[in-house]
Amino acid sequence: LISISVNGKLLISILAGTKISKFEEFFGSRTHVVRVMPNVAALIGMGVAGLSSGKYATPADEQIAQALLSSVGEVVKVRENLLDAVTAVSGSGPAYFFYLTELLEAQARRFGLAKNQAAALARETLTGSAALLQKYPAAPAAWRARVTSRGGTTAAALEVLQKKKFAKIFQQALTAARLRSKELSKAL
Repeated sequence: LISISVNGKLLISILAGTKISKFEEFFGSRTHVVRVMPNVAALIGMGVAGLSSGKYATPADEQIAQALLSSVGEVVKVRENLLDAVTAVSGSGPAYFFYLTELLEAQARRFGLAKNQAAALARETLTGSAALLQKYPAAPAAWRARVTSRGGTTAAALEVLQKKKFAKIFQQALTAARLRSKELSKAL
């Protein structure tokens, strides 16, 4: 293995599952490492990233990383052992959102809506709902309750999701993503 010394330099990592100690070992124990997990929404300045600093990173290093990430979204500082959870929730999270959009569009098409209509309805419903959470930050459960009339259409759909154990399936999916992040750290 080749060892490259970057002692005293700041290294910001976005690699899922790669622990700070691996960088310190490879680049030298005095390397200032800040490990982050951003997400794809950074492309439009609306990302969110988890951030954890290594033992040699200084407050100035952390400020640099936070300033860099803040320029493309929000930053949440966490302990490094929680970055696998950040990866599962927000690093991979946009894919879940996109998948739900795909499913809504596909079902709208099956119901007979034209492709452009299905896309507009699915995408604008999801982006509008996300905007509501941003502008009026009530708990998502409170928003869900506001939309759900007893015995109504939303209640019928939610009943199917609950009967099919959607929450449990989704928890299992996120757990699989988190475990994969942990596996990646052991593979290196």
